[in-house]
Amino acid sequence: MTETLPAYRTSRQQRDRFAAGPPRPVSARITIDGPVDAARLRAAVAAVVERHEAVRTVLLSAAVPDGVVQQILPTARAWAWGEGPLDAERGPLLRAVLTPAATGAGELVLTTYDRNADPASLVTLAGEVACGHAGQVPTDEVVQYPQYAQWQHDLAHEPLPPTEPVSGPPLPFAVDGEDDEPDQDHPVVVDGIESALAGLHRDDLGATVLAAWAALLARLGDTTRVTVAVLGDGRAGAELDGAVGPYAHHLPVTVPVPEQVSGGALVAAGSAGVRAARSWQDRSDAPELPPDLPALALVDLAGTPPVAGHRVTGVSCPPPPGPIGLIVERTGDAVALRVHLRPGRFLPGTGPVLADQLGAVLSHLLCAPDRPVGAADLFTVRTRNLLDTVRAQPSESPDGPADILGQLAEQVRRDPQRTAVGDAQRTLSYAQLDDESMRLAAHLRGRGVGPGELVAICLEPGCDALVAIVAVMRVGAAWLPVDPEWPVARTRRVIRSSGSSVLVSTDRLLTAGAPAAADGTVVRLDHDDWREAVPAAGALTVPDGSDLAYVMYTSGSTGTPKGVAVTHRGLGNYLRWARQAYRLGPDTVSLAHSPLSFDLTVTSLLAPLTAGGRVHAGPGGVRGLVRGLAEQPVTLLKLTPAHLGLLSRAVPAEHLAALRTVVVGGEALTEAAVAPWRALAPDALLVNEYGPTETVVGCCVHPSRRSTGRPSVPIGRPIASTQVHLLDPAGRRVGLGCVGELYVGGAGVARGYHRAPDATAERFVPDPFDAGRRLYRTGDLARYLPSGDLEYVGRTDDQVQIRGYRVELGEVESVLGRHPDVAEAAATVRSDPPTLHGYVVAAPGARPDPAELRSFLANRLPAYLVPASVTVVASLPTTANGKVDRSRLPDPGGATVEARADAHDASADTLEQRIAGIWASTLGVTEVGLHDNFFDLGGHSFLLVELAGRLREEFGPAVTVLTVVEHPTVASLAAAIGARRGTPADGPGRQPEATIEPPTADSRADLRRRAQAAARERHGSTR
Repeated sequence: MTETLPAYRTSRQQRDRFAAGPPRPVSARITIDGPVDAARLRAAVAAVVERHEAVRTVLLSAAVPDGVVQQILPTARAWAWGEGPLDAERGPLLRAVLTPAATGAGELVLTTYDRNADPASLVTLAGEVACGHAGQVPTDEVVQYPQYAQWQHDLAHEPLPPTEPVSGPPLPFAVDGEDDEPDQDHPVVVDGIESALAGLHRDDLGATVLAAWAALLARLGDTTRVTVAVLGDGRAGAELDGAVGPYAHHLPVTVPVPEQVSGGALVAAGSAGVRAARSWQDRSDAPELPPDLPALALVDLAGTPPVAGHRVTGVSCPPPPGPIGLIVERTGDAVALRVHLRPGRFLPGTGPVLADQLGAVLSHLLCAPDRPVGAADLFTVRTRNLLDTVRAQPSESPDGPADILGQLAEQVRRDPQRTAVGDAQRTLSYAQLDDESMRLAAHLRGRGVGPGELVAICLEPGCDALVAIVAVMRVGAAWLPVDPEWPVARTRRVIRSSGSSVLVSTDRLLTAGAPAAADGTVVRLDHDDWREAVPAAGALTVPDGSDLAYVMYTSGSTGTPKGVAVTHRGLGNYLRWARQAYRLGPDTVSLAHSPLSFDLTVTSLLAPLTAGGRVHAGPGGVRGLVRGLAEQPVTLLKLTPAHLGLLSRAVPAEHLAALRTVVVGGEALTEAAVAPWRALAPDALLVNEYGPTETVVGCCVHPSRRSTGRPSVPIGRPIASTQVHLLDPAGRRVGLGCVGELYVGGAGVARGYHRAPDATAERFVPDPFDAGRRLYRTGDLARYLPSGDLEYVGRTDDQVQIRGYRVELGEVESVLGRHPDVAEAAATVRSDPPTLHGYVVAAPGARPDPAELRSFLANRLPAYLVPASVTVVASLPTTANGKVDRSRLPDPGGATVEARADAHDASADTLEQRIAGIWASTLGVTEVGLHDNFFDLGGHSFLLVELAGRLREEFGPAVTVLTVVEHPTVASLAAAIGARRGTPADGPGRQPEATIEPPTADSRADLRRRAQAAARERHGSTR
């Protein structure tokens, strides 16, 4: 006969545990010091099981509103004596296992399920069994769990307590991983404070540990508000004292952590947060907790009722509901803390780091409760030892000559006839490069150029540029790169502020406006008789390490560019390091595609020559890169992250087969940008290279061989002869995971800003860790990962990266504010890829025209500093302290295009509407009008190639980059596509960029010329 048992309504806690999957075994351990009477002990267990229905309860799926019911098993089925399995549906649900000792003492372990008993229940069960064994039978009446479940259901009809949306802090060192590894526990060392912790009242202990945990999470998450899932007892009234069942559940406790809050105040705030959260503990309709909320659980056995000869010495604590939690257990005079985490969700080494840091915060909080908890020193002994080990690891040790001229001379001696550099016009062997640079050096010396002077070089990357660079250094002078595509006003400003009296260029480039910028001598490489110069023996200078190698101008926050003065020591150190780290040798083929004014070129143009490699110089932009990779077996490629994404869609894998090293620098690198390249070039070493111009190209690198699971790729560790420090605003070293400002020291630190002592003093500061040396204060924020690698976080100021170039928003705002129609100006960066946008408030009586404002900027700033849009607003939003609140600036796309009469007329034609949608998505604007010009909306070469690729996907291979250049509006492009396709109904066809017939040199030059002309006509530029 089948037994029919009554079914009861379930509680929220039971339903949550049932939905979580198979039940977890939990246990309580009783140590019996005196003689063990096994029969009496067995009877005591049976009595306890009979007394508490919760340990006889099974949960079953049922066709009821809650989806699950509870049934109470008979006592005989509900438990068993001795070893064996548990059965969550049929019983037994509890087992008692006695392990006797030779002395007559013993240990009893009670094991049940988390669906049946929470930690407090386990303590009660163990205590009552001990009492029963000692002959003390409890007689008081207890609340049975089905009664509680029904009461909780009835309470759901009452009004809800007030609440706020719950969200957790950023989890430290979290990764996008799977929960496929066993959970880990990492003990927190509390040496010196254990007695202080153990002496606290239960509530005080919980509040103190919560305060420390919240303080650490706030510090690592760089936030001032932390919500923790605290395991609540769930027994709100005295009538539930001694009740057994799954009462406990996690409550969201929000703790404010202001920057200067004291330890004592934070403990009080944590205690208040717990009290506020308890208003939810009896509600079945409490809000769901976010799945990744950090947790805290306290199991306190110190208050266990004493039973002579019996001690409750261990109780299971349920694991946290999310990926990480802190578990606190107090037994007698001992307190044990452990960080519990799912290792698949965090970087390796996270657990020991957090346990170490929590110990430091707890110690600070208990020893100095009146001091700010944020002053706790997280640069612990463990952290110091880790970073010392990282610094002590052997990096590539530079060898050979210390300066670039010596390194180059070494290659000339080894194989003078090997090709050094080639471009569209010619190639030079090492011997020819040596000869021509010697002759030009003699010519420059004859023009009065000598040590310590500055020579401007207005050339594209290639043979002429290398000859000029080497020649300038051979006379002891430094070279000043001037981009041929800079506006004349900027070129003039840079050359005048630098003090350079000599400009090296060609007639072709000088006709573009450079002569107006040069007030002194102009050396024309395609006309002057410099090739006839004969160098005098011993006339050339051997540079000292402190001599200037080059001065490179970057964006300045005041509107005036700053010239970074780089020494031969710094340049030589980087080149020698790169030679080994990037696996350079005589078989290296590098593709130089960026202008000389971008220090990315140092890697692609100069580094290969120190190893006897070959440089192929080609036109810039994505199309030039595609062409270069198709023509040459490139082994070394230096790119920006913006290049990565575009090239991954434009270059077939066979054109990347020769790649050995891909170096990415210039802006923050994401894992999403890197992932396609691991498949495209699986044998290539992909390196994330970080380094401001002030520290010579690269000062930290990270070989990205596989994903770390983090959104961004780490910037890694310092290169040879380089030191890095992460410091807080007070100049203290920060702990692992804490955000600090990055300071760089060592051989690569530049001399300073050329002719700018105040700016130099602000950024180049004394090294507090090495007297007599300097550190460069980067303004970049970073954190140490548990491995000792650095991860880039952001900026302390308004500096951003656009297409690999460092941009001070203040420079854009300063120049924009000079326009007579503008009263106030602001700039910001939106979208992906990063796009610059401007905002202006009109001067009294003026009506600023966005197109005219962009033209004004284009005549004064490089193309990458010209915003994609300029929006006129009534006022600039500000923060409480009066600064421009860039997060509240309106959407630039909609505000820009809605002012045009044709902003919405693209819907008039299906083909035009489809094209307009692709344009809007590519340009990062909300709407595009039929007659909006691509370049007027901020289009440049990167976006040009991306747009052409997306149009090809939609409309077929007839659409090329040239098509967009020739038809730069939606209306004209729609007409062209319609004519070429014959009908708008033609199906889409995808043809990758790399399958297009490569243009000839003449057609490529023509395309470049036409694109530049179109852009300049619309007050922009492409590269």
